[in-house]
Amino acid sequence: WNSDVCSSDLILITTKVAEGMSIQEALSKSPHYILPTIWLTILLILLALGGAVFFIIPGLYFLYVCSYGLMVLYVEGEHGESALIKSRFYVKGRIWSVIGKGLYFGIAYALFSGVIYLVLFAVTVTVLATHGMLVQMLNTFVNYSEAILLAPLPLIFNYLLFMHLKNTRPAPPDGNFGKRWPIIGFTIFGFILTLLICGISALVLMGRIRKSDYMK
Repeated sequence: WNSDVCSSDLILITTKVAEGMSIQEALSKSPHYILPTIWLTILLILLALGGAVFFIIPGLYFLYVCSYGLMVLYVEGEHGESALIKSRFYVKGRIWSVIGKGLYFGIAYALFSGVIYLVLFAVTVTVLATHGMLVQMLNTFVNYSEAILLAPLPLIFNYLLFMHLKNTRPAPPDGNFGKRWPIIGFTIFGFILTLLICGISALVLMGRIRKSDYMK
């Protein structure tokens, strides 16, 4: 949970700083986005679950084309279902291009992170050779340094890619960003599936408790 909150805060800071705000101003806006971020995340999970009912592929498709929902929320101020619909509008028809760019970035990111790690590791080993007592401190330094240097890069990449998708596909004149029923329908299916899983789990747990009491 803490990791998800930090990630959403970093996305918010990235988008607002790119718009010209200071980091302090961006952080001051963070509390206003907590509930919309939680709600949007829940909708995205339910959407993926609902799509997975129909042979997994639709779930993966909607999860991917709607994955820029948080960017839509932070950049355009759209909430909930509207953010998911706009994300699909921007990505639809260009999904393989987006996946390709993501793969290229992933390879470059892996190579760059490997180089950073090797440099930090070399520094650690060099210092360790003369100051053996600093092992724990240096390990902490390496881990935090790598995180500070690398964590913003995927967020910056996704922001730039989102802005490219947004700027190269203008909003339709009639304001219609696509059909709502697939997203609403799959989200409802996801909600029903979640209720079924919770209900079955509760029944199984109650059965085991009763069986355990009977054995006693």
